Amino acid sequence: MPPLARYLRLPTSSSSSSAPNAPLPSGSSPLDVDVDDDPLAIELRPLSWKAELSSSLDESLYTRLLLLLSPLLPSHPPTFASLRRLLLLSLALTLLLLASSLLYLRAGSIARITAPPCPNPFRLPGRMHVDLQRAEGNWWEPDGNTAPDFPVHCSPEPPRLLEALRTLESSSVAGRADSQEGAAREEAAQAQARGEASEDEQAALQHLRGRTVLLFGDSIDRLHLAHLCAFLGLQPRVIEPSDALYPAELRDLEARLAAERGAQFQFGTERSRPWLCHAPRADLLLLWVFYPGSDDGQSTPGPPALAGHPAPPSEPADGPWGTRAFWPQNSEHFNPPLAAEERLKRLALPLLANLGRAHVDLLELGLGAWDLDLAKRLDNLSARWVAQQKGGAQEEQLAEALRLTEAAIGEPLAQDFLDWARTRTEMLVRTALHALPPSTPVYLRPLGSTPQYYHWPYLLSSARVGQMEALARQVVEQHRRERGTWVMGRRRARVRIDNVATWTRGVEHWEDHIHPGPLPGSWVWAEWLLYALSRSAQRSEQ
Repeated sequence: MPPLARYLRLPTSSSSSSAPNAPLPSGSSPLDVDVDDDPLAIELRPLSWKAELSSSLDESLYTRLLLLLSPLLPSHPPTFASLRRLLLLSLALTLLLLASSLLYLRAGSIARITAPPCPNPFRLPGRMHVDLQRAEGNWWEPDGNTAPDFPVHCSPEPPRLLEALRTLESSSVAGRADSQEGAAREEAAQAQARGEASEDEQAALQHLRGRTVLLFGDSIDRLHLAHLCAFLGLQPRVIEPSDALYPAELRDLEARLAAERGAQFQFGTERSRPWLCHAPRADLLLLWVFYPGSDDGQSTPGPPALAGHPAPPSEPADGPWGTRAFWPQNSEHFNPPLAAEERLKRLALPLLANLGRAHVDLLELGLGAWDLDLAKRLDNLSARWVAQQKGGAQEEQLAEALRLTEAAIGEPLAQDFLDWARTRTEMLVRTALHALPPSTPVYLRPLGSTPQYYHWPYLLSSARVGQMEALARQVVEQHRRERGTWVMGRRRARVRIDNVATWTRGVEHWEDHIHPGPLPGSWVWAEWLLYALSRSAQRSEQ
């Protein structure tokens, strides 16, 4: 008799199944059948000696256990030795279950610690909400149906950190609390801000406290900072060379170079000087330092061949920055040094150190605008040389040079220029990575788009803007493949792309030929920046 048959009472027909307690005919005995004979007619009943052991167990659960342990069950009534073996087996199974439970709980706690944060809503496809009248009416809304596995505990929309920060900074109390009464009002204002913010926003605001952001870019980045300050009810501060915060080395360099050019010469205006925005209650600091593009005075390409004419002869540049420097020394945007790497190491970082904020939590590099301006100036030099070769009156030469310049700028950039610009961008990125803490992310902000009209001397064509954006994305992708690390199944790198210009493409509100207005661009950029900063700070604290 199979061992399992001793522990299962099996009916011989469906009628017995319908009346399990009916008395058996006289002289008959229960029929033991093998389980495989008629599995649909099995009635699970423990034999009498098992009844006491199973009285507190559910029959179906007990049956499954018997099926699992059937190879171990004896084929004869249990003895003391067999019961002892069953007891030891039960004890072993209990210990195994307890150990697996402990491992499960520990694995769960580890998963809670090492699990990545909620997916970044700004990385999901979506659409822009635009409202030129209300700042709060501008936000990025991810598509809800693009991520069916989106965690239920995560909000599909990014938190409105700028609104929460504005409530905190622009409450009824102005300035720092210098008295007991002021401290009480300050605490009340912060409590009001916490009350108006969601739980996610409150947590994110805590990660923004004491953070430092460096914007190393062009006037678009400067206006981003100025608009963010205005949103918070604050005023940006321009740091002049006369300021004690300005690096003394560069202050002396400017004085010496200005003296060589004449007593009345001055470098640049406030448009090229560092700008500072400090949110006191959150202790959030943003610094903008002008980035003049890839021109380094050493490797900068010369004017190209144009309209079937060879490239014009190259003359050495007049100035201390190298014989191939094309940056106009008398520009309102210029102050020394010229090379981007030098400006980062000798101006931006020392200035932050003087501010007591040597640790940079996020760096954004604004790319494209001044490299496109350099390409335009090189094309114009070639166009003027070609016009001179054709001869004619001066007015005719100027008109011909303008016509040739506009035609050249409508064409894509030459591959040689793109290769040079990409190499210079990679050099700047490597310099930043080595100079900053290992946890600091570096975002590249491409120009994105520009109004579709030409106006001398601000000739920027969409074809060239697209090329420079592709260049920035190539640098990011190359860094991700070469230096990225695998985290939770995906390769994560420190160098990333700022997609705000892509989101606002087609819905921009422009102040002039190149500068987007506060809405929607600067507001959405500020929301993204605060979210990226909070997310990065949260990772660094884990």
